[in-house]
Amino acid sequence: MYVVIHYHNDDENDDQNDMHLKNPTQNPSRGVEMVRRRGGAIDGMRQRGRQRREADGEGAAPEVDPQHPAFPGGPTDTSLLVRYQRHVAYHLWLGEERRPKPTLKVAAHGSKLIGWVPAMLPRQMENWLVASGLSSLQHTSLSRVDTHLLSAFVERWHPETSSFHMPFGEMTITLDDVSCLLHVPIRGQLVDPDVVVTDYDAIHLAVELFGVSLSDATEEASAVRGPYYKLDWLKQVFEQQRAADNFTGAMRAYMMLLLGCTILADKTFTLVEAKYLPLLRDLDNCGNYCWGAAALVTLYRYLGDASFYSCKQLGGYASLLQCWIHEYFPTVGKRGTSGLFGIDIPMARTMKWEYRQGTQKVADIRAMLDQLTPHDIAWRPFEDHRVHRPFDDICLYRGGLKWFGTVVLYLPDRCLRQFGYRQYIPTAPPNVDTLDVDVEWATYRQSVLQVTRSHDDPPAAFATIPYETDDDYLAWYYTVSHPILRAPRGDQPMEVPVPVYDEGPSDPRLSYISHELHHYLQRHQAVPEDEQFLEIFRALRLAQGGPLPREGPITYDHESD
Repeated sequence: MYVVIHYHNDDENDDQNDMHLKNPTQNPSRGVEMVRRRGGAIDGMRQRGRQRREADGEGAAPEVDPQHPAFPGGPTDTSLLVRYQRHVAYHLWLGEERRPKPTLKVAAHGSKLIGWVPAMLPRQMENWLVASGLSSLQHTSLSRVDTHLLSAFVERWHPETSSFHMPFGEMTITLDDVSCLLHVPIRGQLVDPDVVVTDYDAIHLAVELFGVSLSDATEEASAVRGPYYKLDWLKQVFEQQRAADNFTGAMRAYMMLLLGCTILADKTFTLVEAKYLPLLRDLDNCGNYCWGAAALVTLYRYLGDASFYSCKQLGGYASLLQCWIHEYFPTVGKRGTSGLFGIDIPMARTMKWEYRQGTQKVADIRAMLDQLTPHDIAWRPFEDHRVHRPFDDICLYRGGLKWFGTVVLYLPDRCLRQFGYRQYIPTAPPNVDTLDVDVEWATYRQSVLQVTRSHDDPPAAFATIPYETDDDYLAWYYTVSHPILRAPRGDQPMEVPVPVYDEGPSDPRLSYISHELHHYLQRHQAVPEDEQFLEIFRALRLAQGGPLPREGPITYDHESD
C-alpha cells in the first residue's frame, strides 16, 4: 500500500523520521502529486510526538489552490507548479528570507569518510565491493561542501518537474550525470521491498549479517531508538569483523557505512536506516541494483523537501550536487581541482574537484543565478569522459524512479539541451500515482522514443548550438515558472520580461570549434580568471554565440613576436 505524502514543515527535533503520514485519499484539487512514499511502522515514541504536534496544528501547511491567480513575478499559469505558494521562491520574491538563516543545514560526511576509508581492503572484500558497483564511492566525497552554494540552488528546485528552474529554462541531475560523476550502475533493479524493518528486525539483522553479539546489537538499537545504525558504530563493526577475519560481516558493515555517508545520506546526519541491510545479504549479487537510481531518488526527495520555505535541512548526497554544479556552472561558486584527473584516468568525475572556501553568501549567489544566460553553461561537460562512461540511452527514460517506497519523477524531456537536443515545450508531468514504474522501467525504450519524438514528423532535433530551444519555448516557460528570484526594486513587483538571447551561430563548424575549445580548457583545468587562457575563453564565448567583447578583437604586434 502507498500513502501519498504532502510536503510538510520540517522539525529540527524529529530528524530521524521526516515522513508525515497523511490521509491516503487523493484530493483532486491538489493537482499532480510529485512524490509517493510508502507508509510503515514508526517508532512509538516518535509517532506519539508527531501526533501531538499535529493535534496542536503544527506542521499543517496551507494547501495551494490550483486555480490561484497569477503570482507576482510568475507563474501566471499555475497549473504546473501547484505547490508554489509554499515554495521558498514565493517568499523570496516577497522579501522573506528563510529563518533563522537562509542557509540550510546540509548532511555531508566527506571529512569523516575520507578518514574512514582504509588504504587497502582484503582481496575478497575488494572483489565484492567492485562487483557491487559501489567501489568508487570510497573516493567521491568532497572534504566539505559550500552550504551557501547548495542552498541557493535548492531555491530553484521544483519537485513538480524534478528540475532546477533557471532564467533560461530547466536543468536537472540526470542518470548520465550520476554515471559519470560517481561511476555507479544506472541499470538494474529498482528496489521496493514490501517488508518493513522494525527495531527488533534491526537487532537480529545485525547479529545475522554483521556477526555481532546480541548484546552489542541490542545496545546499539537502544542508543538510536529506532531501526537505524550509527555510522560510527558501523565503522567499529567493520574494523572488528575484519580483524576477526569475518570478511562477509565486515564487508556488509563497510558497504552500509559507504551508503549512509554518500548516496543514501539522510537528515539524521549520524545514522543509516537498517532497512538497507537485507540488500547486502548476497554479496555476490549486490551489483544487480540500480544504485544510480537510488542516489537520484534520495536526492530528488530531499531537494523537494528543502525547496519549501519551512524546511531547514537538506539530505541526500551533497557532494554529488556540488560537483554537478561545478561541471555545468563553471562561473558559479568557488571550486578547486585535485590535479588527479585526466582524460586517460578512469576515475569517477567527482574526483576532479576539491573543496575551496567560498566568500559568496546565499544572496550573492542568488543574484548571480538570476543573471545567468545559456552562454554561461557547459551543456555537455562529460563528452571527454565517454571513453570511461559511454552514454546509455536509458538516461532518456521518462517516468518514475523508485527506491524503498519513494517514487519520484524523472523527466529528461524538460532538460533536453543536456543531452544535445533542441529543447521543445515538454508535455505535462505524469501523476506519480498512475505510474507502473516496474513495467515502464523494463520497457524504457518506449519512453525514449517519446522523449526523442522518434515517430513524430519532424523528430526532436539535435541542437545546432548547445543551448538551442524551439522558438516558442521561453515564452511558454516564463508563464509556468518563476525563473527570477529577486523582485525588482520598488513598491509594486514588476512583470518579469521574457529574455532574448543571441541566436548564436547557425554554422555547425562553430559548434565544433566550441566543443573543441571547451574540452581543451577542461583538459588543462583552466578557469576564466587564469590570464594564460583568457583569449581561449573569449573565443569559446564567441563560438557559443556570445557577443563580441566591447574592446573588440585582440590585436597582436607580429613584429614583436
